Amino acid sequence: MGEKRRSDVPEAVLIDHLPFVAWHKDEEGRFVAVNRAFADACGRASPEELVGLTDYDCWPEELAARYRSDDDAVLSTGETRLVEEPIAGQDETRFFETYKTPVRNEYGRTVGTVGFARDITVRHNAEMALRRHTEQLAQAAKLEAVGRLANGVAHDFNNVLTAILGFSEIIAMKLESEKALADLREVQAAAKRGASLTRQLLAFSRSSTELPSRVDVNDLLSNLENMLRRLLGSEVDFSLTTSEMPAIVRIPPHELERVVVNLAVNARDAMPRGGMLHVSVGRTELDERSANEIGVRPGDFVVIRVADSGVGLAPEVRVRLFEPFFTTKEAGGTGLGLATSYGIVRQADGAMVVHSKVGEGTTFEVLLPSIDEPIPAPAPDIPAPTGNRNGNILLVDDEGPIRDLAGRYLRQLGYQVRTAAHAGEALVYAEDPSVPIQLLITDLVMPDMDGMELARRLLLRRPDLRVVFLTGYFPPDAVKAAQEGGHPVLRKPFSLSDLGHEVARLVEDGVVRSRA
Repeated sequence: MGEKRRSDVPEAVLIDHLPFVAWHKDEEGRFVAVNRAFADACGRASPEELVGLTDYDCWPEELAARYRSDDDAVLSTGETRLVEEPIAGQDETRFFETYKTPVRNEYGRTVGTVGFARDITVRHNAEMALRRHTEQLAQAAKLEAVGRLANGVAHDFNNVLTAILGFSEIIAMKLESEKALADLREVQAAAKRGASLTRQLLAFSRSSTELPSRVDVNDLLSNLENMLRRLLGSEVDFSLTTSEMPAIVRIPPHELERVVVNLAVNARDAMPRGGMLHVSVGRTELDERSANEIGVRPGDFVVIRVADSGVGLAPEVRVRLFEPFFTTKEAGGTGLGLATSYGIVRQADGAMVVHSKVGEGTTFEVLLPSIDEPIPAPAPDIPAPTGNRNGNILLVDDEGPIRDLAGRYLRQLGYQVRTAAHAGEALVYAEDPSVPIQLLITDLVMPDMDGMELARRLLLRRPDLRVVFLTGYFPPDAVKAAQEGGHPVLRKPFSLSDLGHEVARLVEDGVVRSRA
């Protein structure tokens, strides 16, 4: 047999033609040799540029320390390691699946490392996108479950508060003692605080009881500026930059104010020794890919950015920010603030995005669909209702105290009122076409048949009928249907004067003439 011949092809040529990134380091971590693919991945013109350098000469300190730690583990154990590593190039960071193995001399002593890596950037990005999507689905499922509970609690609680506020209003009309009136006002104030809590629950559950309207975000934030400065205190350097472009969105205005105030308060709490807070308004257009990443439809968006110079957020905190009842505050935090804000923004078909690093501050972005519609002029004030009214009303609510309260008040104003405990009873009463009904007042959420279906059936028989909906919470589809049908929606707990105003507007002010 003839003697085996060594290939004349240089080893460097072999290494350069490998379909992998490859390198050789000595035991001090200096590059002895690298192939062309490695240099390309690092954004270097040639492999020779890297010879003699260490990871600390090539990469940011955090990455270099990670690479060196992996090398030290191979050198100390003498075992091959498989790791996933990022490599920061000039244009982008790419991810590699890396095998690191020890290099031994003729005496078996480990004198360096050799590494081979294949580019898995596409796979890595796909896995990260899947993980984000899975986390979003889990978050959405959590919020939906607690939201359903919040809807039920708010509906029942608002019915109770409506009765408390309404009957206390009737009692106040009869009291002459100032001391008794003062005590009664305390009862009413407590009930109104309870109503504020239910509004927070409903905002969190994306069932707001405030109707969306067109809002100029520039004007809203300008009007909030002085209040925000007082709220933040002198230790926080606050600045506001509005957009030169129109920034019109559709959202309940008070709820958008609540979102901004909540983000500002959280930013203040993240800067216990003071700092800077900048709120700005801008516009951006999201393509399909960008929109899908944050769960919205593609299109033009108004962006409210709230950026602070605070302590920042750790990754494990950031992923839980919008969970109900999750808080990082030692005392006084309910864990509902950001969850509520998230619900408000999502109900407006928008999204909230957070960018943060520990020690580098936090930026929240509120994205809301932009609309090209002018802001309407404010409606004129409606005079307070008085007695001697006329009109036939059908009042439907499955809550007895609310039926009794509203019926009693409307009769005092002079209306003829027929009450029904459920939709079936109302339909039986309305079957007789000779029975005059000019106005239907109905609870939106009732067992067996809801108020929307009841109104639809009655309008088929009585096309001129006007409708007022009462509700403890707003299912979004019902809100849209009510708006499209031109039917006002009175949220619970409502005051008797609000009810009187709405009825007077429809029955007495020429919208509907009494046919009694």
